[in-house]
Formats: sequence, structure tokens, C-alpha cells
Amino acid sequence: MVYTIKLDQVEFRYKHVAPIKPLYETLKDWFMEHDYKDPYGGESYLETLYYVDESQYGHNYWIWWRAFKNINSQIRFALNFDMLGLAVEDVQVVWQGKKYKAQNGEFTFYINARVEVDYKNQWEKTPIIKPFIEIMLKRVLKKDLEAYKRILERDMRELHAFIRTYYMAPQFIKEKESYHPLRGYGYA
Repeated sequence: MVYTIKLDQVEFRYKHVAPIKPLYETLKDWFMEHDYKDPYGGESYLETLYYVDESQYGHNYWIWWRAFKNINSQIRFALNFDMLGLAVEDVQVVWQGKKYKAQNGEFTFYINARVEVDYKNQWEKTPIIKPFIEIMLKRVLKKDLEAYKRILERDMRELHAFIRTYYMAPQFIKEKESYHPLRGYGYA
């Protein structure tokens, strides 16, 4: 049985005119630089879903990436990255005298992470260790698991900052109304 320590989900949204292809490629590079691999141990299958739906408002994208980082033979990090694009339209923008292809739409990013202990299910198969699994997790490995949790939280913050830096870089800025209605006091 895989024992997991889940971290809080990070969710953030951008409404922007920006080229998405460079973000997509640099995100893949970010995962490779931080030693995250696909479930099969390679670099090619990070993407588990790429869904495009055409609507009257533009394209809707749903992209899922599942990445894993092996810490040792018993512990690994699992990082789930989801990107949802709503009402995305291809636009051409003239910037500094050159014409560029870009996308205009609302993008929502979700980052979920967890620390997985005994992801190969070896402890359950060992009759000597099986009765002591709870003690190992709550007492023996507690400090190590907390340290691994902090490392994974740092990776989540770095990924969030990486995407935020990409969107805050000088780009083609065009403000429009949000796809979602405003919520809160006075907007009911």
C-alpha cells in the first residue's frame, strides 16, 4: 500500500495575450532540470492528457502532466500539473515591429503534489516490517518525511514562480472582461 502525504493544491489564473508554445516547451525543460520523470522513468510521456474542444468562444484546452521524482528506493515525489485554457483564440500581434503568433484567453493552472512512501509496495510484502509500518511512519521516518514535504513545497513554489515570471514578462498585454463572472459582495 502506498502511503501518501498530500500538499495543498496551488491554483492560479491568468487572462493574457501570450504565446503558449514557448511556455509549454520551457515547462517541460523545467521538469527535466528538476529531475522529474514520467511514470515510465523517461522524459517523453509527462503529458497524460491533451484535450482540445472547439466552441463558439474559441478553443478550450485541458492538459494534464504527471511527473515523478525518485528520492530513494522507498520514497518519491509526485507532481501533478494541470492547465485549463478557456475561450482561447489564436491572434497575431505586432510587437516591436514584428508580427508574432500568440493566444488570447484565460488560463488556469493547478499544481497538486504528494510524497509517496513505499510506492513499490515492498513493505506490505515483508512479514517482519508489516506490523511496524505505522510506527515507522509516525516515529522513525517522521523528521525525514517532514523534510521531504518541505522540499516538495519548495518545488511547487518554484514552479508557480516560474509560470508567474513567464506571464509577468513584457508581453502583448490586452485587457478584456474575464470569462468568469465576478463573485463577492456586491456582485451577486
